[in-house]
Amino acid sequence: MNQVVPMEIGIVVSDMDCMINFYTRVLGLELISDLRSDASASAKVGTTPNGYRIVRMKTNYGDRVKMVRTDGDVGSPPAPPAWVYERMGICYLTFVVSDMADIIAALKANNVKMLCTEAYDVRPGVNCLNIVDPEGNFVEFVQYADVKSYRPELFQ
Repeated sequence: MNQVVPMEIGIVVSDMDCMINFYTRVLGLELISDLRSDASASAKVGTTPNGYRIVRMKTNYGDRVKMVRTDGDVGSPPAPPAWVYERMGICYLTFVVSDMADIIAALKANNVKMLCTEAYDVRPGVNCLNIVDPEGNFVEFVQYADVKSYRPELFQ
């Protein structure tokens, strides 16, 4: 495979406006597009027999998160497990951040469900915090003491 742009992560949501608000206002992503697709197109590619709304947001680094809401019934989201690593499949987003204190302040100011009261070192030089977004998706924030050693290819 030869990718031509960075990967986008997709999340199927039930309340698009709530999720846009959380990811833009609380986490600071930028809304970059809000589009619709009709049922004939979405059925052909196997995504939904109904049309859908797709919203793309990006981080300050350029990573993209897209959220999709079908025009049909999305059903109920599965109940999240108590632990992040007990969910099978695609289970969480990771944001590598420069200042964990700023993130924690924003999360607390917005009453976001945090899985612990503060960030913890999961190994030397790696500080981590996990939260749950408004629809029960796990989101991880990681701060590296030496991000250049974690991703040296980005700093060459």
